[in-house]
Amino acid sequence: MLDAKTIAQALGRASRSGAGWKCLCPAHDDRNPSLSVTDSEDGRVLVRCHAGCSQESVIAALTDRGLWPQRYPVGGSKQLKTPGSSKLDAWTPVLPVPADAPKPDFNCSTLGTPSLKWEYRNQKGETLGFVVRYEQPNNGKTFRPLTFCKRPDGKCEWRQRGFPKPYPLYGLERLSSREDSPIVVAEGEKAADCAQELLFHMVGVSWPHGAKSVNDVDWAPLAGREVLVWPDADDEGQRAAQQVCRQCVEAGVKSVRLIRPPKDAPKGWDAADALAEDYSPAGISELIEQAEEYRLPSPLSDKPRIELTAWRADRFAGQPPERRWLVDRILPLATPCMVAAIGGTGKSMIMLKLALEVATGDLGGSEQDDSERMFGSTVT
Repeated sequence: MLDAKTIAQALGRASRSGAGWKCLCPAHDDRNPSLSVTDSEDGRVLVRCHAGCSQESVIAALTDRGLWPQRYPVGGSKQLKTPGSSKLDAWTPVLPVPADAPKPDFNCSTLGTPSLKWEYRNQKGETLGFVVRYEQPNNGKTFRPLTFCKRPDGKCEWRQRGFPKPYPLYGLERLSSREDSPIVVAEGEKAADCAQELLFHMVGVSWPHGAKSVNDVDWAPLAGREVLVWPDADDEGQRAAQQVCRQCVEAGVKSVRLIRPPKDAPKGWDAADALAEDYSPAGISELIEQAEEYRLPSPLSDKPRIELTAWRADRFAGQPPERRWLVDRILPLATPCMVAAIGGTGKSMIMLKLALEVATGDLGGSEQDDSERMFGSTVT
């Protein structure tokens, strides 16, 4: 069941906020959680983007991710769908787009005219769909997928529907035209285009639907290629880049290396920013030279395991080793211990005092007055 908690946790950076949840908004490039998600008393889910995204755009983005309950219409009305209407709303993307399909209209009634758009093609150059960018108030931005869809009754039209899983890579047609070139993977279509312009000997690719969708992408076309991953300079970008590296290794790439953004790079800095700043060729070369090769973490099975069958009875024969004490007869040396008491009784101060005596006291036959030491001469 899709409730507020489930939706918020799926979108990321979820935290409780009053009677509901706050999380990242899927309708724009949200880096500071701005979406409120709440369960209403009548069982509906209520959403609101405090950054200014329209209700329709938020719900459309949630629907694309499969995170919007279908028991009531897009728009959040209390009125339930009429019988059979869900079948008519079941638009399925047609990939590739038929040659006789009409040209798409990128203008949106709620978002206006797009500022940028990127065409996704397969390795034969056939159109799969588009990702479209719209500007939002307060320098915000939102992205919408646009695919040619078909309904069960045979009707076809362009719809704001995401690609079916596994998602295609952006730049597939470039791979087939430059089969021997190494690959640079960047987060976002714009960054991929800019990375290719900066690294002209490489092929720039990306993936749709943001950092959260890395594991839902078909990375197989990169098999056998040398791959360089250029992440965004923020925590989410770094996590996504690690997932991209893992997916590339599992897809069978020849090698994969990970760029580390400059230490002084602002938050979110990427290949598009590097191009806009006219980043020097020397700086680009340094980024590539310092890129680290990625290797999958060693599986747990490779680590030595404790064999309980090797613990024979003679392991415990004879006298046990002499116990050494930190505080005589109270705290054993080099042994994890727990000091427990009710609140406000001084546990923290006692432990700090003990640590101070161990670190700075002359504890091996000291001539100092034991009355100045909480534990006296009992500390080893």
